[in-house]
Amino acid sequence: MKENPKSLEAQIKQVFLQVLSRMPSADEMARSRRHVDGMLLHHKANPPVRNELPKEVTLPNVIEKTGRPAYTKFTLERLATYERDLQPWEVSPETRALSDLCLVLLNSSEFLHIY
Repeated sequence: MKENPKSLEAQIKQVFLQVLSRMPSADEMARSRRHVDGMLLHHKANPPVRNELPKEVTLPNVIEKTGRPAYTKFTLERLATYERDLQPWEVSPETRALSDLCLVLLNSSEFLHIY
């Protein structure tokens, strides 16, 4: 099997092989296609919102004996060189829809029983 299959059916087969070590049945293939198609519509209608990492945080504290609130601001210096993992807004809706199928299979009883 190719490393990067082009058709949805080939991608679903590859996901089943990698997660459950078997090919999907005809019923599982049909259900998987419907799930991926539905999630594709969802992801196209609801694109992810890009978010940036904070540069600083403010944490609440309480002044001893008075009970008054105090706030301390911290600069997150290490985040300046932090390299994030791939984010949802950096991939296509097709990739996000297929990843939803992966999550379904990884949360299945069959996967938990195998591993």
